[in-house]
Amino acid sequence: MSKIRRPGAEFKQGEDAAASEVAASAGQVGYGKPPVHSRFQPGQSGNPRGRPKGSLNIRTIYLRALSSRVKVTVRGRPRYMTRLELAIEQLINNAAKGDLKSLAAMLRLYGDHTPSEPPPQPEAPLELPDDLVAELAEAALKAVQRAAPEQNSTEVSGEVADHGDVTRSATRPARDREDQP
Repeated sequence: MSKIRRPGAEFKQGEDAAASEVAASAGQVGYGKPPVHSRFQPGQSGNPRGRPKGSLNIRTIYLRALSSRVKVTVRGRPRYMTRLELAIEQLINNAAKGDLKSLAAMLRLYGDHTPSEPPPQPEAPLELPDDLVAELAEAALKAVQRAAPEQNSTEVSGEVADHGDVTRSATRPARDREDQP
């Protein structure tokens, strides 16, 4: 075993520990050489009572406090929610009111707890028969024509023009046209 050297005294490990015990029993007491009567006995712990059962660490206390339910009034009605839900609700409400720190915290929280990769896409695109695609397109076109027949043309100073042939006067609002009061 190796020796660990410290200023002023030597501390020995392994085989040298037995030699230091003999030296301690001979009355040599110092750094790394406590008196024999005050050393831990074999099989005895340095903390015999240990941590008491049922003592809680900070994480347990924190999670217990966040998961406790409280009664709140939402739109005039009582509602029970956890403190964590309440804190997130308040964060979102403050962000919606324009509080920039709340907005930054909400976005950070959302980014930390949502998947970063997009959901998997199907490997092969959906294959439809050509006749079905043509039938669906024709039905959609008829439905659009039935729903808005007046939108198929645009009136330009008393003339009718197709959508593909829209002039500048047709795109301006009615208040800008010269012929309108």
